[in-house]
Amino acid sequence: MLNMNRRASKGFIGMALILVCMLILLVCSTVEASQVAPTVSGTATLTFNKSKKTLTVVIKMNGLVAGSIHADHIHNGLCNPGTGTIHKGLTKIKGDKKTTTVLQNILSIPDNKWSINVHFGSNIAIPAQKVVIACGDILNPNNSNKVTVKLVPPPV
Repeated sequence: MLNMNRRASKGFIGMALILVCMLILLVCSTVEASQVAPTVSGTATLTFNKSKKTLTVVIKMNGLVAGSIHADHIHNGLCNPGTGTIHKGLTKIKGDKKTTTVLQNILSIPDNKWSINVHFGSNIAIPAQKVVIACGDILNPNNSNKVTVKLVPPPV
């Protein structure tokens, strides 16, 4: 009888732990819904230093909740119909604060081959946080060393 009570309580504890883990996952994947204002926009300024082979990317967003954290990347491909794989990760955006990333071993700013995505949350492994809230194509037809990209909500 004592063994059955121990097994039953272990089973109860196991189920309780599973439920707590599920609740944490649910909260973590939806808590950031309040972090995006209805209109999100921003700019990314890319500055290429040929002698150092560096690309400095400065992003300034508007419309994000203070303290919210958002993953952002340079992607292979353009925003529409959808971006390709991640080319380079960037410093995570914190609310409407300006973020700066310096990328090494860059040969140029290509024309019409990259885009910048800003994601809903900081952990793109969680589907709700992976949603793209702003995107901009990197266009550089004159092979310039400095390009400004408008970041706007993607087409629906």
